[in-house]
Amino acid sequence: MTDDLLGTLYWTYFALGLASPLLPFTLMWRTACLSAGALLAANLFAQPVHWSDENVSHTFGLLMLLMFTSVVVLALAVRFLIVVAKGPATDEVLGIGQYSHWRIWIDLINLAFWGGIAGVFLVILLARLLGGLQGGHLLDLGIALAGVAVAVFAALRCSKMIAVPLSSIGIAVSVLSFIGSGQTDRIIGEAEALAAGRPWCLVTPTTDVQQPTLAALGFFSLPKGRLKAHLVLRIRDGDEDIKAHWSIRQQRFFNGAYNLVPACDYRTDYAAALMQGRV
Repeated sequence: MTDDLLGTLYWTYFALGLASPLLPFTLMWRTACLSAGALLAANLFAQPVHWSDENVSHTFGLLMLLMFTSVVVLALAVRFLIVVAKGPATDEVLGIGQYSHWRIWIDLINLAFWGGIAGVFLVILLARLLGGLQGGHLLDLGIALAGVAVAVFAALRCSKMIAVPLSSIGIAVSVLSFIGSGQTDRIIGEAEALAAGRPWCLVTPTTDVQQPTLAALGFFSLPKGRLKAHLVLRIRDGDEDIKAHWSIRQQRFFNGAYNLVPACDYRTDYAAALMQGRV
């Protein structure tokens, strides 16, 4: 699902970015804003790439993205300079203030889109600030309900131009939090599937108490690390030690774990022990 969303956002960025310099000025900057928002949203949802995985293909992709962005920004800058050279960039030139039917809808779409992006930013900020709390499902659901309350309040009490972005923030927070509230079950379910009956355990390399409790596996509660993996699954297969790290954005385990990973107590009944508080 995340891969499909990323593909849609990147294609939206390329299509709108390519079209924006060719449109009338009042529509050009509005379309450019949507294009920039799509790129920013794609980067927020994309799985971070560790430096050890930055191969030639990754570097080539970044260079192509940079080249495309540079060409579009240059074209937009030239269009803007041409308009400014003819006179000041007044509200009439920019197409704001006196709204036509299509302009107000495009502006409302922009406000909703950027409100959603702000909501994603807020979720990421809260996830970092609240990481380490023993809130579990209840913390995730509480933040989701708070997001719903904000969206309802904005829709009922605010003017349209404020209600649209504020509601989008609340909706984004509530949707991501509701989805994230299932993270604990996803971690345990996928870990058991990967272990396939072999002894396994979980470890959070960023904390002093490195074997997490059940409540610490929540979407917001899980400790977050920049230079270390948030959560590592270790599976003992004879003499071999298999590792996988959890991706909060992708909501699944990826093979391998960078940097040092602390030891943990392997058990075939680790899931039951975790849910019964014996870990």
